[in-house]
Amino acid sequence: MEIFYKSMIVILFVLQVACSDSGDTEEIGEDGTVCKVPTVRSGLHALPALPGGGNDNSNSDDNNNNDNGNIEGNIEGNIEGNIEDNNGDKFSSSELVVMSRNLYLGAGIQGLALAVNIEDLVKMTAEMYEQVMASDFHARARGIAREIKQFNPDVIGLQEVTLYQTGPADLRYTFVPNATCTQLDFLKILQTALEEQDLEYEVAIIAKNADVELTDLKSDIRLIDRDVILVRAGITYRDAKQVPFKEVMQFNLDEVVVGAGMVTIARSFSEVFITKNEKEYHIINTHFEVGGPNFEQGNEVINYLMETSTNTDSNDDYPLIILGDLNSGPPRSSEGGAYSDFGSSAENSYNQILTDLELVDAWSLLYPDDISTGTCCHDGKLEDQESQLGGRIDHVLYRSSSDINLKAIIGQVTNTKVEEMVEKEDGTLIWSSDHGGIVIGISINQNDDQ
Repeated sequence: MEIFYKSMIVILFVLQVACSDSGDTEEIGEDGTVCKVPTVRSGLHALPALPGGGNDNSNSDDNNNNDNGNIEGNIEGNIEGNIEDNNGDKFSSSELVVMSRNLYLGAGIQGLALAVNIEDLVKMTAEMYEQVMASDFHARARGIAREIKQFNPDVIGLQEVTLYQTGPADLRYTFVPNATCTQLDFLKILQTALEEQDLEYEVAIIAKNADVELTDLKSDIRLIDRDVILVRAGITYRDAKQVPFKEVMQFNLDEVVVGAGMVTIARSFSEVFITKNEKEYHIINTHFEVGGPNFEQGNEVINYLMETSTNTDSNDDYPLIILGDLNSGPPRSSEGGAYSDFGSSAENSYNQILTDLELVDAWSLLYPDDISTGTCCHDGKLEDQESQLGGRIDHVLYRSSSDINLKAIIGQVTNTKVEEMVEKEDGTLIWSSDHGGIVIGISINQNDDQ
């Protein structure tokens, strides 16, 4: 992810391409918005001098083909994890069910960093956006909605709830993300998929993070990264809040483009308080950076929660549940794949949060001898026919309050079995995300130990 953002920002600042308009074409976004997109000449030309001055554009104001054998019919009610067959009764008898789910941007984007010149960057940008569209989030969302229906979680922490917008290819003039024609809104698409499953969830909060615009010369392409907390209808919630991280990924691009300056990639965590059966819970959802400030971002969550717990006027004594992609986790087996060595790092945000906040890792409690289950990551095109999930970086961590004891009683990782793959319009089977979702059922006790 770090490589991805750095590559996109390089594109943002260096694509001052001398392309000429030969009339406007109408581009209709997924939401029906009609955008005027100038037609540009093919080919690249000499680059004019770049204007001086830096820009921080991280924030803005808002928020393989297979015969599938009727795979969709086989998926429903047949989601299996890699520890044990799903015990639906145990989940349904849980007093609280929570889920963390990374939706995936839609493309394997690390190749952008391998570009050696502007021609490469433009070509790779076009390929990346083509892959985003080919990854078919409409189909993927249906798979994720079936996961949600299987477990009926009370609260869901979502990451990479991406919004893709396009607009005229004017980065060479503005250097500001300004595309507004919505092409893919992951949140709206998922909401529609949930409705098709007769599921009702309310959006408690949308946390807007990085906002980056790039171009393929036909149009500018804007990516807005968001985290979202969903609450099942009938569960009340209050005081939803986004807390931006102070320690974020920054790049000084002057060495790449003179005058480009310092660029910042925004991330955050969100909180909300939910009430179910007259018991209230403090929910946190977050997505830490890959490397870089990962450890420091963990510190910020720790400090925030410690400060609120010492403030007598704050919401300080509720059971705490942290959901999210920490890009960090426990030691894995030697076949653990990506993130397999995080557990041995001195600066491990997962270990740090567990220790300093005295949290319980729900999965480790349930399966203490398990060192093979992972949540990340499938191949970028999502077409690998065996699960590639290695490192467990998506988590449900919790802490009891003074009068309410939480205890994880069942857990499941989704998106690990071929039976869970979804079918695109062309018949290709793909995974619903490059991550697996993690679902935990929790019991509530007044006197038992954790």
